[in-house]
Amino acid sequence: MEAKDIEINLKLDPYHGKIVVPAARRQQPHTCFISSSSTCVESKYKRKGALQDPQEDFEVRLSTEDFIAMYEKEYGPIGGEAELLSTHGGFARLTNALEILKKEGVPGIKDKPEKKFPQDIKKLLNLAHAMLGTFKISKNYKTLKPGDIYVYDRNNRELVNGRTCSHAVAIIGYGCRGGVWYYVFQNSYGESWGEDGIGRYFFSSLNLS
Repeated sequence: MEAKDIEINLKLDPYHGKIVVPAARRQQPHTCFISSSSTCVESKYKRKGALQDPQEDFEVRLSTEDFIAMYEKEYGPIGGEAELLSTHGGFARLTNALEILKKEGVPGIKDKPEKKFPQDIKKLLNLAHAMLGTFKISKNYKTLKPGDIYVYDRNNRELVNGRTCSHAVAIIGYGCRGGVWYYVFQNSYGESWGEDGIGRYFFSSLNLS
């Protein structure tokens, strides 16, 4: 039996009467992992405020400039020679950024979901847990139109210095359209990208952090 068309989007669907996803950021070059992880942290505190009695609004905008400065002090310039020579550039950036957040005392989700869809991920998103995800980039990503579902095409990869490009986003929902399950994500290209900064991609293209 084919699943019904649905979509859960934490930027549009209130959690305990509150929207827990902040406005989309516009990233600096090579800093999608900074922008998206900052979005997830802000969302976590917005969610926490929605559960308080009385409720609290978390309106603080985390400084990505400070985050970048902390990162570069610890690991060197983003997009610098060391990263260009590394075979794990994008993954290393994301791992390093999460380590910084951990050192700063930002709490994480203790029970990391298994990489199954939709059961495990859906449970967390239904509880308004935004999460960080990454996917590989193929050339069709650049031609996405609002409402399109991105599917990675390994035969048309987007390459930089011989490596497949990857991109980090904040996962804020899920959906099903015509029997195809997908994630809803907030990008880091500002509100003018996609639908007010929102995009979608086929679930098998995702890596979760």
